[in-house]
Amino acid sequence: MSKNCIVFSLLLPLLVACGKGTTRQADSPAPLMLTDSLQKVVSVETVHEAPLNNELLLNGRVRFNPEQVAHVYPIFGGNITEVSVEIGDYVKKGDVLAVIHSSEVADYAKQKKEAEQQLMLANRNLEATQDMFRSGMASERDVLQAEQDAANARAEQKRLEEVYAIYNNDYPHDVR
Repeated sequence: MSKNCIVFSLLLPLLVACGKGTTRQADSPAPLMLTDSLQKVVSVETVHEAPLNNELLLNGRVRFNPEQVAHVYPIFGGNITEVSVEIGDYVKKGDVLAVIHSSEVADYAKQKKEAEQQLMLANRNLEATQDMFRSGMASERDVLQAEQDAANARAEQKRLEEVYAIYNNDYPHDVR
């Protein structure tokens, strides 16, 4: 029992001191300590609620930073059928911004298909003319003309492929 009394007598002052310290801090805030030079410059006031009576109205515009904005223009004219992004959206290279149906692109697609057909026809005509020349039914002039037609068809197809390469446009599978 004497051990319990000793422990209790040691803990009693600690418990009393902790209890008194917390009530004293809650009752009165600590005083503000300022040096003499700061007391001349700083004024201390109590916070209170007051209506705002001095507003500052300014005119101006909110705009994008022109150094961080890229203007994007379509290569071909046409009708926009779908818009995938809005102003202010972050985009990166390769993102689809809009879908444009263009009669100009459709015309190039038509020309490309016609050029493929012309090349195929010119190659067949060249083979037939060469066979006829070997059998003596066509002249050398006919063979040269067929070779020239095939070369013209290849050149037209190459021109259209270069147009697609310039505009970085794949061959459209669905032309409307």
